[in-house]
Amino acid sequence: MRLSLLGVLLTAAACSSPSPSETSSTPTPPLPAAQRGAAAPAVPVAPQPQPGVLSDVRITHLFSNARQPDEFRLVLRGDSVLTASAQFSIVSAAGDTLWTERFPATALLNYGINKYGENPTDAQRAHYIRKRAAEFFTDEAFSVRAEVPPSASPKQLNQAAWAEVKATGLPRFAYQLGEENGQMIGYSPKRGKAVVYYTCC
Repeated sequence: MRLSLLGVLLTAAACSSPSPSETSSTPTPPLPAAQRGAAAPAVPVAPQPQPGVLSDVRITHLFSNARQPDEFRLVLRGDSVLTASAQFSIVSAAGDTLWTERFPATALLNYGINKYGENPTDAQRAHYIRKRAAEFFTDEAFSVRAEVPPSASPKQLNQAAWAEVKATGLPRFAYQLGEENGQMIGYSPKRGKAVVYYTCC
């Protein structure tokens, strides 16, 4: 009888003992990402270096349309002003490129640099180029300076282009590169872009 009671107690104790998984309080560590099938994080790619923008002059002015102004822009890009490249562009309100031209930034130097004397320093020349860029789109450039002089010769005035531009009655634009390279441009509806109608010293 005593042996039977002892067997029953041992059997009950064995049934009520917790399993090893129930007694463990340590969480199971997560599997590495490679084993879980997760993608490795992307490695960022550094952008390619671009020449720095040294000057970016923008204005809007009526040119190709009597109601919507176009954007006139002059950008100097490079490592320094004296070695920079300049881009002059005109883009319509609709996003059409009406004019684009590239030239060395030093083309903005003219006789005005003489105010610094016969031998201006690099710093003075750079300052003058920046000043010329900032003043490239003056009101005068769209009015007085864009008028064809009465003394214009056939070599200076493109008659066909002038007829197309003049008929629009829209503002025109005049600018000078270097000491004696001046141009006047206007919008030609026939060609859908700006054209040179006058060149002179």
